[in-house]
Amino acid sequence: MRGLADVLEARTEVILERWAERVRPPAHWEGLTAAEWRHPVRAVLREWVTRLRPTPAPCGEPRGGRAHGAHRFRLGVEARSLLNEYEVLRTVLCDEAEHQDVPVRWAEVQRLLDGVSTSQAEAVGEHARLKQTARQEEERGWYARLSSFLEQMPPVVAHMSGPDHVFTLVNASCRRLLGHRPVLGRMVREVVPELADAYVVGVLDQVYTTGEPFAASEVDIPLRREGASSPRIVSFDYRPTRGPDGRIDGILVHGVDVTETVRARREVEAAQAESSRSRAWLATVLVSIADGVVVTDTEGRVVFLNPVAEQLSGWSLGEVLHQPSARFFPLRGPDLREPRAHPVEQVLRGEDRRVPTPSLLVCRNGARVSVDASATPLRDEAHALTGAVLVLHDATARERERLERERLLLEAIELKALAERRRIRLYETYMRAPVAIAILRGPGLVIELANALVCQLWGRTEEQVRGRPLLEAMPELRGQGFDDILHRVMSTGLPFLGTELRAQLMRGTDTAPEGVYFNFIYEPLREEPDAPAGVLIVATEVTREVQARQEALRLAEEERGLRDFEQQLIGIVSHDLRNPLSAILMAVHVLRRQGPRDPRVVQSLNLIQQSTERSVRMVHDLLDFTQARLGGGIRLERAPVDIHQVSRLVVGELRASHPERLVLLEQQGDTLGEWDGDRLAQVVSNLVSNAVKYSPPDSAVTVRTVGEGEDVLLEVHNGGVPIPSEDLPRLFQPLQRAAEGGAGHEDRSVGLGLYIVEHIVRAHGGQVQVTSRPDAGTTFRVRLPRCA
Repeated sequence: MRGLADVLEARTEVILERWAERVRPPAHWEGLTAAEWRHPVRAVLREWVTRLRPTPAPCGEPRGGRAHGAHRFRLGVEARSLLNEYEVLRTVLCDEAEHQDVPVRWAEVQRLLDGVSTSQAEAVGEHARLKQTARQEEERGWYARLSSFLEQMPPVVAHMSGPDHVFTLVNASCRRLLGHRPVLGRMVREVVPELADAYVVGVLDQVYTTGEPFAASEVDIPLRREGASSPRIVSFDYRPTRGPDGRIDGILVHGVDVTETVRARREVEAAQAESSRSRAWLATVLVSIADGVVVTDTEGRVVFLNPVAEQLSGWSLGEVLHQPSARFFPLRGPDLREPRAHPVEQVLRGEDRRVPTPSLLVCRNGARVSVDASATPLRDEAHALTGAVLVLHDATARERERLERERLLLEAIELKALAERRRIRLYETYMRAPVAIAILRGPGLVIELANALVCQLWGRTEEQVRGRPLLEAMPELRGQGFDDILHRVMSTGLPFLGTELRAQLMRGTDTAPEGVYFNFIYEPLREEPDAPAGVLIVATEVTREVQARQEALRLAEEERGLRDFEQQLIGIVSHDLRNPLSAILMAVHVLRRQGPRDPRVVQSLNLIQQSTERSVRMVHDLLDFTQARLGGGIRLERAPVDIHQVSRLVVGELRASHPERLVLLEQQGDTLGEWDGDRLAQVVSNLVSNAVKYSPPDSAVTVRTVGEGEDVLLEVHNGGVPIPSEDLPRLFQPLQRAAEGGAGHEDRSVGLGLYIVEHIVRAHGGQVQVTSRPDAGTTFRVRLPRCA
């Protein structure tokens, strides 16, 4: 039997079609396809189908409703239209269930209703959340624009909070009025202590207590700037501000610095009082002031220009006389987009334009001049309006100063940001450096920075040392002199380089200090050119190197003594044995020439001769060894030599002395070169003799010589038991022998043959190598360059 979930799943597209017919999307959705505006509803239907299943598959937190609400919000749909979509969808579902004659079970209905309610709540909630977010963004934009507007407003604007009147907002005009003192976050009596008992500060308490606003015009304020008196005249308005609970939480200050205007007006009024009967005298005064002055009649037509006004505008009095002042002295705002209301016209209408307004005066030649424009009405003794005075103060220099200040401020901000970035990069570089680095500050040698390597070197963690004085973090350094060196570096400003200095450090859990060695440099850090403020430490531990060198020196000294004794003993013994052995050989030759003898005597002579010759070879080996070790190496007498010929002679001699052994000789290529022939014969003889000695009697020994380009190769191969791998590294060392071979013990040597072979080969600039494996036998390879 089909359930409600099956019907919804099978009839999804039909349901969406009927829902779309009833909802009818707004006209501004015409750019969307049906699939685009139906897609969120299809996702909601799939979530409902999942809910209706007896065992719904895990699908995570349902999100269809939120996606639906977000989609409709982006399309500009109101929340009530979104609710209408769910009402229509609920109606279509009921109609479809009834039309399909689906048996309704209360559990399914309950789950469906829960799904509809959940999705509807999610959609409306997401719609409301996005709407609230958009509203907040709009409010933030308005706040930013309002802040920018307040900052640029010519009047003084400030806000003070609390009964202590703490500044929380000041605009640029307020900062200029107060002489650019530190203001924000400070009480008014701290910012302007010279006004602590003044009238304008006392009224603040009254406004905050009573909640009644207060206004005053042209109040003299005895300000001080840079220690000197700098009184200003300000018109201001104090109005209480209230918090969300309706209580007074501060005071909003709005004021205008009318110092210049009032002073000018007072001067003019004084001048008029003193010379009301002399307009010529007034003209003289106007001509003498530094600002441009334009005098008009009651219709705003020009009746007088002073020279400064002519110079600023480019017009002469004769050219503009009785002409509208607004036409020949037009004023625009800083952005040049729209003309400002002309001060003369405003004054003649009865408006107050005494406060100078930064403007741009459009001159006769089209140039723009930055001016502060203000206007004052002219009145006769009966106080009747007779005209107006337009005052144009040339603000070009001030504008240049302002632009220069802004440029310098931007440069300072950029430099500060650059310095901060460099400081961060330097700190990161120190912390990741492959050497131990620390920074100590002040006379207490406080550890400001310690990277991982220096902490490891000290045997502490960064938390144990950073921010603590050096001798407090590492008390074992007391009395070792390092703090004296550090203080000397800070006082003199001269770096200190220490090489392999010993220190006692507590680096483990043991109570006894550990002796370690360091290479380090102490580099002074300077905040001021002549005042080192700290020390940079760069160090490496060389304890192992120092100990290894000390041990190596000790062992080398011991080895040198043993080697000298050994070599002297060998040299003495071998030298003293040559004469007796030569005498024995000569006696054997004499006895052989005396004629036939008893076979037993002949056999004894043969044994004596063989033993003596073996002893002579040993003596020669000992002499070569002594020459190699004590005489600076084996001496060579180079001459053109063919290694083929040398190997044939040596192999022939060995075949004659060992007729029972098979010695094969393979020769290939050109083997001519500059060598010592006798020494090469000694090499071949030693290698082939060893091969015969350490191989089975029934096996062959192969000697191979090959010419290869600039080199010549000599190989001697034999079978039998391989040389043990542990013997290979010391095979060419003196007084060493490999394991006993197949020749028995009757021809033992002192173990110098291979040592002498290696020294002869190296003296010729060549190299000798050996390989020995059970399956391939033993092979000695000698490679010699043809010339040195």
